[in-house]
Formats: sequence, C-alpha cells, structure tokens
Amino acid sequence: MLIYEITPELFNGRQNAPTWQPDVHGLSYLKPVNEETLRLHTPVPRECRKQCEIHGYTILVGTKVMANAWAMGRDPETWEPFGAGRRICAGIGFAVATLELPMAQLLYYFDWKLPNDMKLKDLDVEERNGAIATRQNSLILIPTLHTPNLFE
Repeated sequence: MLIYEITPELFNGRQNAPTWQPDVHGLSYLKPVNEETLRLHTPVPRECRKQCEIHGYTILVGTKVMANAWAMGRDPETWEPFGAGRRICAGIGFAVATLELPMAQLLYYFDWKLPNDMKLKDLDVEERNGAIATRQNSLILIPTLHTPNLFE
C-alpha cells in the first residue's frame, strides 16, 4: 500500500508536522497519489463555450457536458490528467494544493486501519454512477494517534 511509502517520508528528519505548502514539496509519493485520485475521480462537469457537432449531435453554447470521466481518466493513450493545452483544468493547482497539506497532516498524526480486522482484499471499491465517481459504500477507517500524548 502506498501509505507505507508516504508515511516514512513525512517523518524523515522532520521534527514537526507539515504546516504549510513548502513542507510537502519534497515528498515523492504524496503528489502523485493525489493527482491519481483526482484523475480517477474528476470532480466537475464542463460547459460548452462554442457550438460544435460531435458524431451528428449539435452541442449548443452553454450546454453542460457530462463526459464519462471514469473512462477518460483510465485511457492514458487518449486523455491526459486534467486535460492539456488551452483547455487544461484551471483548478489543478488549487485541487492538488487543497489535498496535499491536509493529507500530509492526517498521515503524519495518525495511523489508519480498517475496522474489525478487515483485510485490504475485502475492501469494497465499487463506485456509484453520477456526475462524479463516488463510492458505492462508505469507506470507514480507524485513526490512531502516532503519539498518544501528542495534543496534551
């Protein structure tokens, strides 16, 4: 599991938890994990800015386009994560920055375990269809402080 690769990087020579963005720049696993998560579970639909025709269908200006993000994000030959060129996702920097620091802090302060001695192979990873890919069933994890008296 990648958590076992990310966590040692967080503690390597570090006296305190990461508290601002530059603290996470040197972590080689955290950013790719977050980018992969955003690639597989894209959060927003698009809006057509110029009328066009696709396979005989006219798409009008202002039409909300709900592309099959699940399929797009899983075909690296056709689609780059976050798009490319002039149409690249304007929110990529914000999305990655919004995920990186909180994720680093959660991994720094806590160990994470599955409940009731559940094994990773038993984890249900089915997704529900919709505008964004969400889990069919909730993911429940048990956090345990690395250092029990950390906040005393």
